[in-house]
This record gives sequence, C-alpha cells and structure tokens, in this order.
Amino acid sequence: MIHSAVGKDDPFDMSPTGRLGQKRSMRSSISLVVALAAGQVLSACASSGAHIRDDAPPLTVEQANANAPFLPPLPAVAMSGELASTGDPVVLEALNLQPVEWPIRFKKAINFGLRCVNTKTCTLQFDGMTFRRLEPVTFIGDPYAPEIVRGWDATRLSYAFDDPVAVSWRSLDGAEHRTVVELPKIFGGRQVLHVVPRDEVALMADGDYEHLPGILVEINDRSVHVYMRALIPTRHLQRPGRPLSNYRADLILARSYSF
Repeated sequence: MIHSAVGKDDPFDMSPTGRLGQKRSMRSSISLVVALAAGQVLSACASSGAHIRDDAPPLTVEQANANAPFLPPLPAVAMSGELASTGDPVVLEALNLQPVEWPIRFKKAINFGLRCVNTKTCTLQFDGMTFRRLEPVTFIGDPYAPEIVRGWDATRLSYAFDDPVAVSWRSLDGAEHRTVVELPKIFGGRQVLHVVPRDEVALMADGDYEHLPGILVEINDRSVHVYMRALIPTRHLQRPGRPLSNYRADLILARSYSF
C-alpha cells in the first residue's frame, strides 16, 4: 500500500540522474502532481512554525527551538557588545546603505538542498532533476548532531521556487510513501525565515536583500521536514572576538509531515 499526501497547505544528499528540458520538465511535474493527487490521503499530519508579526522576526529563538526540539538549540541573538566592522566609509556611501525592507523577502532564486536518512529507498524530483537513492540509508548515531547540522547546506542553485517538489520513498518498515511539497505555500510571499529582530539586521545596499536563502528537504523514516537556512547580516558580532561572525545563518524548521 502506498501512503500519499497532497495537502492544500502542504509545504538527502544525492546526485542528479538527469536534467530535462524546460517544457518536458513542466509536463513531467504536472503529470506527477496529478498522479499523486489521485492517491488517497491516509496519514499525513502537517505542523507549521509560522509566527509572523509586524515588526519582529518571523520566529523568535525560543519559538524556533520549540518547533524543532530534535535540532541543536539556537543561541540567543547578540544585540549588544562588539559592533561588526562597517568597512571603508567611501565605499559604504556609494552603496547607499539603508535599513532592509521589512519583512525580509527573497527574490527569484534559491539554493536547494536535500537529505535522506533512515530509508530503504528515496527519490525526489524538482526543477527538472531527479535525485534517487535505491539502497537503504541507515544513519549511525544522531543525524541531528551539531557537527552534522552545521555542515548541511543548500548548494544547488534554482530558479524554480514555484515548482512542486515530488518525493517518494520507502520507510524503514518497508512502507511506500509519496507526497508533493509546495514551497510557495510554506514560504508565503517569499518571506525569509529567520530569528533576527529588525533593529539588529545590518544595513544593506539600497535596503535590498540580495542573498539567496537555502531551502532544504529532509526525509527521515516516516517524516518529511522542510527547512530554511538564510544568511542575515547583523549589526553586532554573534561570537565575541570573531570579526567574521557578523551574521546569522540558522537552520530553521518551516514545516513537518508525518506519515
């Protein structure tokens, strides 16, 4: 029996097996979505960590930690102490540094990353690419150990944020699962998910946020997790005495699905 889920509010490191042409990619994605939508929804439960307020970050550190207790806890945002270097005043004047437009939103491109652990097989299709692993992946130790989470990042450039992410896999008990992750419904309005208060975000050229956020999809046994890791420059050093710590790039859980 295949467990499928295509929810209205639904929001691994593998190498691609091939890239399709744009028209063919769109047809394949649409066909796959239709096929998956035809499946009976059996046991998908989604939880969201969205807490959006007018003049605050989408999430506080406390909320982010509570939403993902399995991840290493995020440290508090440093909002006092040593200021980050601002650089050459002449260069800064040319950049027309301004407070960033709030809430922070990203533009067209994203970086995409994936991970598959504790599965028999797993396949993911996104942006005309297919990522496939046909052998069991059993993680030895804690897959969320700090040194592992620190090194997990999104590395594949994509302009296909609006495309569906189709996932199929077999959990450790051998059950087959399918689902479609719709990124625009998770990151509504292309809002960047972060924990830095507005007053702590460093000034940016013309007030524009030009960084590419990382969106990461993880399959772990019977769960699918969707995260964002976005670079947010800060006014203060986040690690005293370390001049290159003038930013946050926290891995933040955006949505979870259980099957």
